[in-house]
Order: sequence, then C-alpha cells, then structure tokens
Amino acid sequence: MIVSTSVLAAYSPQTFYTGIVVLAFYSLRPALIYSTWCSIVWECNNPDPIIKIVEACYLHRHEENLIGEEETYCLLREIFRSPEFIKALSGSSLKGSTSPQLDNLT
Repeated sequence: MIVSTSVLAAYSPQTFYTGIVVLAFYSLRPALIYSTWCSIVWECNNPDPIIKIVEACYLHRHEENLIGEEETYCLLREIFRSPEFIKALSGSSLKGSTSPQLDNLT
C-alpha cells in the first residue's frame, strides 16, 4: 500500500476543498467587482459630471483640504449607490420619439 508523503496528506478532504473554495473566491472577487464597475462606466452616456466630481475629490486630496475631499467623496459614493442619480447626471440613451425630451409628457 502506497502512503502519500506530500503536504496534502496532512489535511482532511474537507480542509482541502475549503481551501480551494477560498482561493477561488479571492481570485474571482476582483474580476467580478471590476466587471460591475466597468458596466456602470461603459453604459454611462455622458460621464463628464461624474468625472468632474472624481477630479474635484482628487484635487481636494492634493490640496490637503480634508473637508472638501470628504464632501466630494460622500457625493460620489451617493451617486454610485443610486442608479437613478447616475441616470439623471448622465442623461438618457433613448433616441427619436422615445426620448424623454421628445415624448411631450408633462
């Protein structure tokens, strides 16, 4: 009978598979977060207002204005937590008669 002398012989199957699941989670999590972020950025029609807020946050940090940095960061966080706010800032992707500017609804 052959007995394994490798490092894996010291672990139970449950520990081994738990380790595989944890490693898979830590390798897939950044990819999932990145894809969610990219979908928000790629589907944004006019990202200029959001970009200006990010630039303002960066400038406040560079100038060491902590109050201004915190305010712009909180505003940016609020924007990305509410999809309707992103839609209001970036505009509509609808064209033609379905456009909100052309539907003649009050």
